[in-house]
Amino acid sequence: MRKASILFLLFALPAAAQEVPMTPEGPSEAPVSIEADPEPSVETPARPPRRLGIGAVRTLGGLTGAELEIGLGGFALDVGAALRVDDGTTFGVGIALFMPVRLHDRVELRFGGRLAFVHKTGGDGVYPDYSMGGTELDLEAPLRLQLHLSDRLTAHAEVGPTFAIVTDGNPAGRPKGFYLLLDQPGTLATFGFTFWVD
Repeated sequence: MRKASILFLLFALPAAAQEVPMTPEGPSEAPVSIEADPEPSVETPARPPRRLGIGAVRTLGGLTGAELEIGLGGFALDVGAALRVDDGTTFGVGIALFMPVRLHDRVELRFGGRLAFVHKTGGDGVYPDYSMGGTELDLEAPLRLQLHLSDRLTAHAEVGPTFAIVTDGNPAGRPKGFYLLLDQPGTLATFGFTFWVD
């Protein structure tokens, strides 16, 4: 019995020595890995869609006046109106529908179309604009770049072609007919701004 106990100790002690590695300072403990909690990701909140804005606009066809912009979910309705009195009285209104694409938190690219109606009464048909009473319809395909200067103020620039249909008279210095306006200064670039009240 005593010999069996001695043999058991001879075999048990080396096995125990292998399970607990020794260091000069004493038995070493298995390293414990501590994983830090991942930092929560902070996402920039999306800019809330605006619903109503007022401002000024110059259309590609040359209509310059006040602007009312209404947010319609994923679209924007833009209404511009102008009244000018010189050698005659010119009244115009334009309605545009845009689909905005967000490029950045402060930058939007907008695709759309606009129909503008211009009517002039009076006019002598001489220099500087050679205009006289008549009616013109403008069909525009604007590409608008809109910049959010602040939470309430945006500025925009537009480029695109304009198809003008003069039904009668000569309201903008063009006689009756159909025109593709690619040589107009406003077609190269027009500008405007909007102040959002809601």
